[in-house]
Amino acid sequence: MQILHVNKYFPPWIGGIETIVSEITEFLQDDTHVNHVLVCQGSHATTSTETIQGVNVIRVKTWGSLFSMPLSFEFFSRFKKEMQTTDVVLLHHPFPLGFLAAALFAKKKRIVVFYHADIVRQKWVATLLAPLFHLIFARASDIIVTSNRVKEFSPHLRAYQSKCKTIPLWIHETDFDLTSQNKQMADEIRTTYGQPLVLSVGRLVSYKGYDIFMDAMKDISVHALIIGTGPLKQELLEHIRKNNLASRITILDPVQNLAPYYYAATLFVLPSITHAEAFGIVQLEAMYCGCPVVNTALKTGVPEVSLDQITGLTVPPNDSAALAQAINTILSNQEMRAKFSERAHERVLKIFSQENARTKIRQIFS
Repeated sequence: MQILHVNKYFPPWIGGIETIVSEITEFLQDDTHVNHVLVCQGSHATTSTETIQGVNVIRVKTWGSLFSMPLSFEFFSRFKKEMQTTDVVLLHHPFPLGFLAAALFAKKKRIVVFYHADIVRQKWVATLLAPLFHLIFARASDIIVTSNRVKEFSPHLRAYQSKCKTIPLWIHETDFDLTSQNKQMADEIRTTYGQPLVLSVGRLVSYKGYDIFMDAMKDISVHALIIGTGPLKQELLEHIRKNNLASRITILDPVQNLAPYYYAATLFVLPSITHAEAFGIVQLEAMYCGCPVVNTALKTGVPEVSLDQITGLTVPPNDSAALAQAINTILSNQEMRAKFSERAHERVLKIFSQENARTKIRQIFS
């Protein structure tokens, strides 16, 4: 079976969807599946073709971008050429360029859609492109979603419930094992920042809700670490200064190995405020390391990953008082923390393992 994976970019471009695309090609790389990837260049570089771990990766030249989407005429000619040998097209949503190419040139091919998230920031663009998306959804044999809540609440998927297959995202568990080195580093982090320690990890962008988290920290007497960078970094640092929170909140640039920070933390917070946060894979990383989670009740997969009263607490989004109360509740209850910690680790192993995802994806492409 010849599979064409279509997405905006591909590693080494850094991004959550790009990592998923790469790992799916690994899941399907065997004697019965041949994987090809068609993506855009991350810059104006010329078109290139390379083989990465047996996968043929075509990166086409782009001449600009519009609303964060790369623009390329060559993308269509390359897509059309690939259709000569392709059996199945795997489209990753949202990527309108790929959907348009499929509408034009994949009319007789099997199509599978991996639906990562709704388009949130440019709602008018989503409305404009809705007919294109629905044309492909209607043609698709399967639509992969990462949570039941995405299937339930996304307005674009209401007419296609029978096609939706839920495959939760996953982590490489061994990347987060408590090795002797990770344990030593975790001890050093505790010494530096104290205990208890509250942790959050993510890009410093508006939908992550870090301003709400910082307001919650006014009523919490322990230290919080935020690991990440992004366009709001200076604004958030100013927020810390104006509210005299420098002794309680530290923002660290991204680190290569997050495991020691998860093990050093007493609990993990995902304070996201809009459904641009479709899943929150950092929850899985924290949960595997035994961190109870405080998350928000978004109409996405976020509260489906860490369950309220089971592996942590879930609060309304955009509510700093509720967030502070949940954090303080877990910090003050050692027995609760221990139960949440144990259940969190077990939940990742049972539901969000890489092997579980591999099995389900291979079933779709069998």
